[in-house]
Amino acid sequence: MRISTDRIIDLTTVGSNKRLHAEFLRLAKPGMKVENAGEISPIPIHGDIAVRVSTTRETVARVFSDLTREGIL
Repeated sequence: MRISTDRIIDLTTVGSNKRLHAEFLRLAKPGMKVENAGEISPIPIHGDIAVRVSTTRETVARVFSDLTREGIL
């Protein structure tokens, strides 16, 4: 119940970029050889992530691009 409530609060009060960042962290699995890194496998489809965080596929693609440019993804 608490997890569901937290997700509802996130969806209604947090901006889409921050929701996407949080979703990437939730999906990441620790254990990579590089320190402070995680792995998301299999790589999710933009549309699937968009549905999970209640945003558009285009926003997901833009955030992916921004994070890749910054060397985070």
